[in-house]
Amino acid sequence: MHLTALVKEFGPGIELQIYERNKGIGGTWHNNTYPGVACDVPSHGYSLSWAPWPDWPQFQAPGAATLKYCEFVAEKCGVRDVTRFQTNIDTVTWDKDLALWKVSCTDVATGEKFTDEANVFVNASGLLSQPKFPDVADLDKFEGGEVLHSALWKPEVDLSGKRIALVGAGSSSIQILSAIQKQAGHIDQYIRSSTWITPVFGSTGRAEFFNLDPEDTLDTDDPEKANPKYTKEQIKIFQTDPVALNDHRKSQASEVNGLFASDITITGSPMQIAFKALVEKLTRDKLTRKPELADLFVPTWPIGCRRATPGVGYLSAVQADNVEVVRGSVVRATKKGLIASDGKEREYDVVILATGFNTTFAPSFKVTGLDGWSPNTNEEYLKEPSSYMIVSTQNLPNYFTVHGPLVMSFNGDFLAGQERTMNYIFKFILKMQLERYKSVVVKQEAVDSMMAYADAYLPRTVHTESCNAWYKNDGKVRAIWPGSVIHLMHAMEHPRWEEFDWERLDEDKKNPAARYAYFGAGRTYEELEGVQLAQYLPVVKDPYAKVPAFGTPTARLHFESWEK
Repeated sequence: MHLTALVKEFGPGIELQIYERNKGIGGTWHNNTYPGVACDVPSHGYSLSWAPWPDWPQFQAPGAATLKYCEFVAEKCGVRDVTRFQTNIDTVTWDKDLALWKVSCTDVATGEKFTDEANVFVNASGLLSQPKFPDVADLDKFEGGEVLHSALWKPEVDLSGKRIALVGAGSSSIQILSAIQKQAGHIDQYIRSSTWITPVFGSTGRAEFFNLDPEDTLDTDDPEKANPKYTKEQIKIFQTDPVALNDHRKSQASEVNGLFASDITITGSPMQIAFKALVEKLTRDKLTRKPELADLFVPTWPIGCRRATPGVGYLSAVQADNVEVVRGSVVRATKKGLIASDGKEREYDVVILATGFNTTFAPSFKVTGLDGWSPNTNEEYLKEPSSYMIVSTQNLPNYFTVHGPLVMSFNGDFLAGQERTMNYIFKFILKMQLERYKSVVVKQEAVDSMMAYADAYLPRTVHTESCNAWYKNDGKVRAIWPGSVIHLMHAMEHPRWEEFDWERLDEDKKNPAARYAYFGAGRTYEELEGVQLAQYLPVVKDPYAKVPAFGTPTARLHFESWEK
């Protein structure tokens, strides 16, 4: 949707075609409809910079409200006008002679196959979009009832009074258990590895805005305090006072970003040590009914090694009389239930697989670039995925990925990072269009240097500690930007064009003057439209002030030395 807005406002002459495999917009919020699904960051901090939404109903929005926000943005930017829904992309192949991507597609509803062509291909399919099923023998032979995946939910399935197996201990399973525990007859949650259950993100701002006691509400299970609703009066203020709305958005985003500015992800930092101690105390204080579960929710590794998982009500739910924790993996299914690594068979009416997504960086469709190179089959890439600035991969001209290796996944304001990433991609599209290039591809040396930088930076962070995390690949962290989201924004502000090989249009090679065709007739729109022609002169408040010395905040580089 952000790319649609960019093209409409800044890209005259660019023809945009989006293919979406779902029936509607929303991506993860369209697909995930399981009980308790919700955004785990403050809602006003989960919005595009140019699309604030005064009507967020709660501090942290449930999935349905987040989908409604997506629909609001879709209407605002007109993304449906350029989207073909229910369309799978099957293969994407680079034609070097024509400098075009040949795109093979299938209409999901009719089965019709067709092809398209594009000068530039942007893969924005998302990293967490392909449901992952556990390796459980004979799962297809289970006949006791329904088998559900959290990303493929069937809302018509009634869970009331049922014996349920909940497989997994990530964010989805934490939300599901909290939501269904009271209605289920019995739940066995299969937990293979430990995880931290943290307070909600943005708890300080929550307490301040809703006039709550910050200590009393830090880890409360009371839904009215943990996730308060905005009143009609508050929403009315947001609808009529853009400054008040923006101040509230900034406070939420600033608190989340501040966590990373305070070195919470740096191993051994004062903030990391203090936060771990706080969460451990809160957890142990809650595990009064089943203290034997402490090793599962007070891991030995630091918070952030795996993605932090807020879970309002979860630690209470997991200690309920109708919930039992089964340690270890599910080994095999039977007609009536599941057999875990303890060898015991347990019978169920419903099996819920909250086992996450396939997090490989190989695209969900076959991509073939220069000389047959493919991220789907190249063994080196599959073992150690690599990128330049998240978006570019060697041997793939005119191909950009929003969620490539080093994607910003746990660094601060997520949507702000995604927005800046798309802005960065759009700068390449504009340069190609304006300056008449037919292809651009990142240099291998640039990719290698970028990954070397990440591998030098990340060992100082908690992400490389010993834990099982989806953003690791054979032990190496590949789904974390080496810095904060603010760092990412500055890094992407000015593309380093020299890190790429550029090829001009064939006709421009024969006509040297065509290289500067975009200079036009030597005049600008300002001159032709007769506006004031000295806009370049700024207002100087103090004509006698000296230029600031190097090293002052207004003159120094944005980046703090990573060697510090």
